[in-house]
Formats: sequence, structure tokens, C-alpha cells
Amino acid sequence: MAGNFVFAGKGDVYLDILTDAGVSTGLELKGECTTLEIKTDAERKDLIGRGRDTDGQVIASIVRPKPTTIKFNFKKVDADLFAMAMAGTTASLNQSSGTATDQAVTAKLGKGVELGKINISATGFTVTDETEATTYVLDTDYTVNYRLGILTALSTGAITDAQSLKVSYSYLATTGSTVLGGKKYSIRAGLVLDGQNLEDGRNFILKVPRTRISTDSAVDFLKDDFMELSLSGVVELPTGATEAFRADFLD
Repeated sequence: MAGNFVFAGKGDVYLDILTDAGVSTGLELKGECTTLEIKTDAERKDLIGRGRDTDGQVIASIVRPKPTTIKFNFKKVDADLFAMAMAGTTASLNQSSGTATDQAVTAKLGKGVELGKINISATGFTVTDETEATTYVLDTDYTVNYRLGILTALSTGAITDAQSLKVSYSYLATTGSTVLGGKKYSIRAGLVLDGQNLEDGRNFILKVPRTRISTDSAVDFLKDDFMELSLSGVVELPTGATEAFRADFLD
């Protein structure tokens, strides 16, 4: 880093999400990181004189280090980052195809009742009373949100409030991923930034072996612009290390 230079960076962020025991799970290339800030901080304590000739002057001072903080902003994310932003964990979503026959449902007049399955087929969907003597009519006595699996008894139909119903239907095989929110508020991770200085093309590598991060912003599911997820935390000093992080600038 001989001589003066100006700096404007770009780069790819790799995260190693550690286990609760602090064991590495391997580095993964993450999404579009728009901000990666590291702030080293310190607190100065001054001894102020009160003598005739020293009043108001600094007689002695010390500087005490404070925790180094880190902040990330992502506009393109994967499931793990999305889960971090919601203090959650990820799981696979797997619904096998199948059928429900004479499922017991208690009607809530004018309000929806979840059937416990999603992506329900409209073909063969039937609703009867408890004795199966009466079969109710779609859009006259009830409506169905097949994608969400919600049955609504219409107040203008023949179904009464709190009536016991039997519902039969089939549902489709569905796969995806699930974020279980509000379960994990603190995550330990290592970080590598594969960076480049836009001004002179010089490559640099930022390594942060261990951080403790959590979400620091709301997740707006109805934002009218691209969602940006924000994570922040502290940089920890690994056991046996002499520095908390390092930045290598290559010639």
C-alpha cells in the first residue's frame, strides 16, 4: 500500500455460518451485498487539571478500545440470509399429494377456516353436514381459497355458525422452503470479501474469522421497492488470534 490512493470498492461476500458450538460449516457465496461496514471504536478518558496553571488542561489521557462492529445490507438474498433477517431458521417444505375424506370442520360464519393443507384441487371438493344428508353448494353456501386451503361459510347460505361439517378433497404435492421466524436471534459467522478497488483495479481480500450478528431492521413484505435486508453485530477475537480481522491489498 505504498503511496497515496483513493478507494471505492466492489466485491463478493462469502459467509461461513458457524454451528452453535462455533464449528465451521464452510464458506458460501451470498447475494448482492450493497453495504459492508466495519467500525473500529475507542473511548478516550482524560484527566483534567484543576490547578491554577493546569485548570481545564489535559494532564493525562488513556484510550480504551470498544467492540468492533460490522454491518451488512443485502438486496439479493438466499434462504439463510432471509432467515437471519427474521431471527429464524430454515426448513424444507414438503407436502405429499393425498386426499382428505370426511374431515371434520367447524364452520365460522362469514370467516375462513384453515383445512391444514395447501394447493387443494378444485375437482371433487365437497362439503356436507355432519350426517352427510345435505351437500352444500360452492359460491352459494361456501367459498374456497384452494391455494391457501381456506373454507369460508357464507352468511347468506344454508350453513349455520359453529355447524359441524364434513369436507372431502384432494391436495397436490408441494415443495419449497420454510422460514421459522423468531427462533434464533444470534448467529455466529465468518466472512471473506473478495474485493476490488474500482479506482486502480487492485484486488483486496477482507477476512473476518468470527462475528456475532443479528437483524437490525424490519422485514417489509409489502414494500413497493426491492427489499433490503440489514444485519449487524460485533467482530469477535478468535481464540489464539492477535487481530480480529485483516484486509490484504494485493499488488
